[in-house]
Amino acid sequence: MTKARFLTIRPSLLKGIFINKKGVFTNKKTVLNSIISQGIKDYTQKINASSEEAFKLIIYDYINRKPLTYKLESELDELFGDDDSTYDIRGDDRHRFFEDMEFDAQWLYNEFVETYNPEYVKELLQQMVEYAKVMKVVYNLAIIADIPSIVKMPASTVKEPLASINIAKLFEFRDYDKSEQELVELCAYIAIKSIISARKSKIAKANIKMILDRAFCGEADLIAKYGTRRRFETLQRNLELNWGVKFLSNNIRGFCVSTSADIEYEHVAEFIENMKKKNRVNALKLKKAEATRKVQEQKKS
Repeated sequence: MTKARFLTIRPSLLKGIFINKKGVFTNKKTVLNSIISQGIKDYTQKINASSEEAFKLIIYDYINRKPLTYKLESELDELFGDDDSTYDIRGDDRHRFFEDMEFDAQWLYNEFVETYNPEYVKELLQQMVEYAKVMKVVYNLAIIADIPSIVKMPASTVKEPLASINIAKLFEFRDYDKSEQELVELCAYIAIKSIISARKSKIAKANIKMILDRAFCGEADLIAKYGTRRRFETLQRNLELNWGVKFLSNNIRGFCVSTSADIEYEHVAEFIENMKKKNRVNALKLKKAEATRKVQEQKKS
């Protein structure tokens, strides 16, 4: 059984996914591609790649003529890739340079570092590191992605609650036809995941408006359409049956939700009772403080 792979994504990028023409959601693939690419780019900020590791990864791709960024490929062409370069490793006869030797990336790395201007080496290796970090994320996710385009994307500086989503689910929705209801479920699921992650817990308190506002990125028409009792009950039921979301409300405003497989309804019920107890304790503290304040004011007068 293949292990599920997850990507942390930005719910704010869902905006525009529901623009449709004759029932076909023309923006779906574009929006989901953007979400996946930005998720990969964001993840590169959390990992490291050494200069040596990056050089080796990229040289292997360069020799095998896999696409790189234009700037990086141009630099490598000048260094290694044509008849006028010192080391021709990308000619029609790819092994001509090595004669009977096996390709030795470590040797080539050492030659590069020792031969060229240190400032130039530092700058080019930094480009390689940024590229290699994207490569590592893509390979770890076991997906096909436009690595050069992702490398050129700016890292997002926007702070927002994120959602960790199974990458296979994102590709399923990107590549196959889905109904509006199914897209609504995906967006609501992402919204719920981000609400829970913001609480840094496996269970969180939410309400209809909070979920729909995040799912539809504040688009009022969609919030009004799916905020009716009948439509939200359908959405809630489908999320529970098909997406593993647990909803529970017991004499509280809104409800508590969880998407974790190891959380049962009993855990959510216990969370609600603890929350209500905490609220009662806080209310009691406020009541006592108010009583103390009144008595002190009376004495002053």
